[in-house]
Amino acid sequence: MTSVIESERFSKWSYILRTVVMILTFITRLSPKATQHFGATKTALRSRAEVILFRMAQIEDPPCSDLQRHLTLFKCRRTNLFRVRTRIRGSALPLETKEPILLPRKSNITELFILYIHERNHHCGTEQTLIELRKWVWVQKGRSTVKRVINNRCFLCKRTNLKPFKLPDFPPHPDYRVNTPNFPFENCGLDVMGPMKYKSKHEESKKCWNQLTTCLNCRAIVVNIIRSLSSHTILHSLRRFIALNGCPKRIICDNAPAFKAFAQTQSDEPMNEENSKDLLDYCATNKIQFKFIPAFSPWQGGVYERMIGIFKSAFTQATRNRTLLIDDLHTLAKESEAVCNSRPLTYVNEQKDFIPLRPINFIRPTARLTSPCLLNEDDEWKPQYTTRDNLIKDWRFGLKLLETFWKRWQAEYLTCLREQHQISHPYPRIHNTDKPTHGEYVLIHDDNNQRGSWRMGQICGSSDGYQRSVQVRLPSGLIITRPINLVSRSEITPNTTN
Repeated sequence: MTSVIESERFSKWSYILRTVVMILTFITRLSPKATQHFGATKTALRSRAEVILFRMAQIEDPPCSDLQRHLTLFKCRRTNLFRVRTRIRGSALPLETKEPILLPRKSNITELFILYIHERNHHCGTEQTLIELRKWVWVQKGRSTVKRVINNRCFLCKRTNLKPFKLPDFPPHPDYRVNTPNFPFENCGLDVMGPMKYKSKHEESKKCWNQLTTCLNCRAIVVNIIRSLSSHTILHSLRRFIALNGCPKRIICDNAPAFKAFAQTQSDEPMNEENSKDLLDYCATNKIQFKFIPAFSPWQGGVYERMIGIFKSAFTQATRNRTLLIDDLHTLAKESEAVCNSRPLTYVNEQKDFIPLRPINFIRPTARLTSPCLLNEDDEWKPQYTTRDNLIKDWRFGLKLLETFWKRWQAEYLTCLREQHQISHPYPRIHNTDKPTHGEYVLIHDDNNQRGSWRMGQICGSSDGYQRSVQVRLPSGLIITRPINLVSRSEITPNTTN
């Protein structure tokens, strides 16, 4: 029988047991004596098949003399199997429990039977599987053997306990954030927060949102209230922002549908004079580059999420959860914006003559009279000042003042930013330190569904060399992008054939 059946070719106990039952059925149909020996019913044939498989396992790895003496083994005359003589033979337990059959711990048949007991008891844990196993057989070092089989061979439990990939350490700040820009808001972060309610003239309650734009360099913000999340509304808000602050070269945002529509327009719509005034071609005409963070990874948009938190703190204190008119919300939003832009960026010294660096210094350098002194010597004496001389003097003073603020930004703000030395993400205790590779199958995390309902896909690419995000192809053919800490390596490899 050992030369006929190769247990390594079977992945489940029911498969190999069914094969032995079919062999016995074939033999009983050929010989009437075999029918008397093995039985004619399916239950009898199944019982004889189990005995044959247990005997195969004992023949492959027979117990040594020390083990026979230690466990007081004896051979059953009816089945010719080694059984363990225990000290509970006088109990009312079944014979299989009082004198269990010995199974070698390294046999593939033993592992298949352990896996069968584990699956029959609804994938219970190691302890419960061991208790159910000891009702039928005895396995040396049973607890460690059961744990090894469950962890290595039960695909459903492996899928339930898959570990997500670990995010890499924080990269250096990009060049466009730590270098002096040509003007404030040249590099921006864009996001929408809300909704919040307001009252119309007819006392009807309606919804609106705050669109926040922050400068990645000087950390100033501009807030506009919008009444819908359509591309048309958000684009008009962006046009108002550009009219007041200049056209940005780069915008970082999340994957909101309206933002994605801008990027699609930028890549698909042709640029010509006929549609230059079209709303959907506005960003392409002004050559605004959109950079989208991967889906379900808000920490990659922390550069603007932090500013949303600061603005919400001031705005909530101003509104106090009241339902106001839209004009009141516009006023409070701009006042909260001014409060956020007046916050210090650097350390506030106790000296009275020290002026901290603030975002508003870069937007309106001459907004306050308490500006830092630029020159220690007086201007050249002139008997009279003309209007032209005063204008030139004010213009040069503003340029020097703004240049001084940017020098202080490099000397003070960037060094303070360097002190925020956090290089790694907080990650769970159980994680996978390996790097995802092309072609492997992964399980996609979904907080809205239970773990057993998570979708499976295959990694088909990455925009950053499989460092922080991957592109996953679903069974339907759709390709989605997810951060690597929201995918877990599956038990199925690209080379899996069975």
